[in-house]
Amino acid sequence: MIFSCAEIDLKLKEKEYLNVSDLEILDIYGADPPPEDLLIPNAEYPAPEERKRLELLYDLLPGGAAVQSVWLELERPARVFGFEALLLILPTAAGWLVFKGRNIR
Repeated sequence: MIFSCAEIDLKLKEKEYLNVSDLEILDIYGADPPPEDLLIPNAEYPAPEERKRLELLYDLLPGGAAVQSVWLELERPARVFGFEALLLILPTAAGWLVFKGRNIR
């Protein structure tokens, strides 16, 4: 699960635009150097709807919180800690309701 969250992190860190002078393909074909400020859209950059879904999934999964904590890059700390609290409270409440009247000793 942590590997999938690390993959989501890489996808979220993609730049929206790439500088053409940074692309290696121009060196292969020997093209004239382009202007340094020429930017092209990055095909790997997620669309806005996909980006929102990835951010939600990244914050909701415990692996996403772990990856963000390890790299000290909590962009939405309130949301991450809120989801972590829900993931702690909901199973505890469900277990309490299920085993409320039973003596499990």
